[in-house]
Amino acid sequence: DGIKRKDFPGGWEEDPINAFTHEGRVQLAEKTGFPVVEAHDYMTTMANWRKDKDVIHNGNLRHFIPEDNVYVYFRYNDSERVMVVLNANEDSRDLNLARFSEVIQSTTEGYEVISGQTVQLGETLGVEGYGSMVIELD
Repeated sequence: DGIKRKDFPGGWEEDPINAFTHEGRVQLAEKTGFPVVEAHDYMTTMANWRKDKDVIHNGNLRHFIPEDNVYVYFRYNDSERVMVVLNANEDSRDLNLARFSEVIQSTTEGYEVISGQTVQLGETLGVEGYGSMVIELD
């Protein structure tokens, strides 16, 4: 597949677009119609967050059988808990959090890493269609 082997744009003087820069990523997105800027921002956020998270590298794993095409798992150790939610549905879903009460315990809110927002952990948790959430519980 030629697209998979295509050179990354930028880094050479003759490259008309340099996707190593923000401006170049914007140009590449306009040219291709792909969400280049958003993908770069997402990967940068996640890579920087996880590099110093011992719980992600060495923590215990607790996963739950997917229900209604939504997969939830937790990474946890003695001091941290992280909840990961993956919704493979086109439409949003509301998760019944009682199912995960053993791990969530009495936590009522968490920090959602991807959006940078605080989320409330009440009876349910809304997840957008084809969405994912990475929530620090502690």
